Amino acid sequence: MNTNVINNLFERVWTYIYDTCYEFYKGLTTNPQWLLMRKIGRFKIGRDIMRYLSSGSAKSSQLSVCERNSLFTGVNVDEAVNYLKTEGFYLGINLPQNVVQEIVEFAKSTACYGNRKSELGFYYDRKQQAQSKSLKKFLQGYYFNTALLCPFNVTNRIRHN
Repeated sequence: MNTNVINNLFERVWTYIYDTCYEFYKGLTTNPQWLLMRKIGRFKIGRDIMRYLSSGSAKSSQLSVCERNSLFTGVNVDEAVNYLKTEGFYLGINLPQNVVQEIVEFAKSTACYGNRKSELGFYYDRKQQAQSKSLKKFLQGYYFNTALLCPFNVTNRIRHN
C-alpha cells in the first residue's frame, strides 16, 4: 500500500472519531437526556426496556382523547395506536394544510444548521451558497430549539394530539 492510501484512511478514521466525540460532548453538555435516549433508542432492546420502565406511569397519566378538538380528524385512534405499536408508523395521519403552511414558514424564516454544527448556519433558500462557502456538502439540516422557536400554537397543538 502506498502512503497516500494510508494517510487518506487515517484521516477518514480520525475525522469520524473526532466528529463522534464532538457530537457526544455537545449532547452531554446541552441535553444529556436527549443524547442518552437517542443512543439507546436505536436498539430494540433499549426501546423495550424504556417501554417496560415507563409502562406503570403511562397508565396512570394517560390523557383522554377528545376527537372533536383534535387536529387529526377522521383518524381511527385505536387503529392508529395499534399500527404505531406493531409497525412503528401509521400512514393515515395527515396535518391540516394551515399547520403545514405554518411549519414551512417557520423553516423558511429560521436558521438551519448544516450537519448539525452550529457554525454552519444558513437559511434554507441559501443552502447552495452555504455549502460552497463551507466547502462541505450538508447531509443533514437541523433546526435547534424548534419547540421554543416554532409558533406556539403549532407545536402545542401537534404535541397534544
